[in-house]
Amino acid sequence: LTLAFVGAHFVSAIFLIWMPLFFYEKFHMSLARAGFSSVIFIQIAGALSALCNGWLGDWMARTFSHGRVLLQAGYLLFGAGMIIFIGQTNTMTTLIVAMMVFGFCKGGYDIGVFATLFDYVHPTMRGSASGMILSLGWLGGALGPALVGLIATYGGASGTALHRMSMTISASALAYLLAALLLLSILPKNKKNRSPSS
Repeated sequence: LTLAFVGAHFVSAIFLIWMPLFFYEKFHMSLARAGFSSVIFIQIAGALSALCNGWLGDWMARTFSHGRVLLQAGYLLFGAGMIIFIGQTNTMTTLIVAMMVFGFCKGGYDIGVFATLFDYVHPTMRGSASGMILSLGWLGGALGPALVGLIATYGGASGTALHRMSMTISASALAYLLAALLLLSILPKNKKNRSPSS
């Protein structure tokens, strides 16, 4: 769960740091508009997602064994496709739609982080587990923007810095895919138990 959170936060930090410059350079916006546009669509979609996915996560947990993990993994897998699309699209309309879908997937994953963690951690250890997942997530997330910057600047002679930035943003989908696989790997081989705590 912690490693999956590191992967998801790796991507979130890339979007937070690099999307304003991406909008500015690729779509020739003003700095103010680029900064606003790079976050507003993801944040609105994420807020709407949180409203419905809190309920959906609880329903999944009651209905399916390890239901919250399955829901989070599904959002990470679908979100990975949107990340690739965001890095490669050349039209503003399709970029906004992809960012909103990504924001919805991100919100669907984020809202379940601690509820899922608490499904697997004894109540006496939940504070320690929360501290660990947050601290490692933030540390891992710091690597994402640094990696994009290094590749965009020193990534070789092929293409422009903007092209390399686009490709690196799309390639960050691998972190989402790896996070989804990590979540799926904790599912037990024996599906008889209905809840992780049983």
